[in-house]
Amino acid sequence: MKVDSIILARGGSKGIPGKNIIDFCGKPLLAWSIEQCCTAKSVTGIWVSSNSDEILDVAREYGANTIRRPDEISGDLATSESGWLHAIKMIELESGQIDLVLAPQVTSPLREPEDIERGIRTFIEGGYDSMFSCSVAEDLFFWERDSEGVLRSVNY
Repeated sequence: MKVDSIILARGGSKGIPGKNIIDFCGKPLLAWSIEQCCTAKSVTGIWVSSNSDEILDVAREYGANTIRRPDEISGDLATSESGWLHAIKMIELESGQIDLVLAPQVTSPLREPEDIERGIRTFIEGGYDSMFSCSVAEDLFFWERDSEGVLRSVNY
């Protein structure tokens, strides 16, 4: 079975500039997802789709294939679906039909290669047509102190 990982990592984040390649525990955030997919035995291809040369350079440095995403599907209003559909088309032109697409989020790096393997197994054995992973979060708020020392939510 051909399992391709498509990692969407556009440039131009306004909230946290350069967030997809910001240093996270000693390496670019994007590198974590690439390395996890490289270690997962079932993943046969790893692709990073981006409109940023800097992000594509980091992706290649960590062993991923790269896809230049057109600017018209890379802006603030672009959907993940448009990025995935473009990537699938480009991958299939280059290396043949994909049987299963894995779409790890760059900004959710706290996963292990075994999590990926377990997800793929569950997907295949369950006969599903799509699957989404998640985990329980105790506190979804990011906090900071304002100028008076009062804690304020940053993201809500």
